[in-house]
Amino acid sequence: TRRTWINAVESLRGFIANRNDDLLDQFIRLGWYKGVKPPQLIDTGGQLFITADEGDIYYTLDGRDPLGANKVPSATAQVAQQPALKKRVFLDQNTPMRAWPATDGRVDGKWHLPDFDDRSWEKGLPGLGYDDDRDYFDMRLIRFDVTKAMRGKTNSIYIRVPFTVAKGSGWSLVDLEMKCDDGFVAYLNGIRVASSGAPRRLSWRSISEDKPNDGVATSFQRHRLQAEAVKALREGDNVLAIHGLNVGLDS
Repeated sequence: TRRTWINAVESLRGFIANRNDDLLDQFIRLGWYKGVKPPQLIDTGGQLFITADEGDIYYTLDGRDPLGANKVPSATAQVAQQPALKKRVFLDQNTPMRAWPATDGRVDGKWHLPDFDDRSWEKGLPGLGYDDDRDYFDMRLIRFDVTKAMRGKTNSIYIRVPFTVAKGSGWSLVDLEMKCDDGFVAYLNGIRVASSGAPRRLSWRSISEDKPNDGVATSFQRHRLQAEAVKALREGDNVLAIHGLNVGLDS
């Protein structure tokens, strides 16, 4: 159908837009890249800002490298004015969610869309997973236990988290913070916005291509949404859909 085609195109655009960040995150976890992430441009609808996760940002308008000799700013380098951002939390660790361990392809291609009916799915709180060693349970990282539903049965689980953005909230940057073991793909109102360890083609049979260390699983990792992905957020009702991925049936 036309709607199916539009959703497929939008998902592909989201995948391409977010692949650079995903690849860089993988390099950082493997220790292949130890630098900071590059700055991003923010268009506030009248002003253009440059922002970064840490440190000062230097730029030039003459085409020269801002980094001069001896690793100090060049003579023409200027310091970018970073905006003072006010942080708002749109959904937190106590926002209820529903999940379905994917044992067949009956909902593939539609489960992540905003109007999908998930009322038959199991309901719980964020902190979904299982751990045979019980370490994550002892650390209170798992509150939604899916051991019986996933262990030895499937590598994929579909998750949906509805939330509401108040009218007049306003936003210019959107971050998604995740604790992840092993991989995931996130959709905001049907648009792919972030991922880690995900294969190019996704289905209920998919597995994670990456096995992160315990630090990634036990502490929040920030995924900054690209400009196109930010547009998916809207005032009123929203749905964050997550495809959770394991590297194996006993992971």
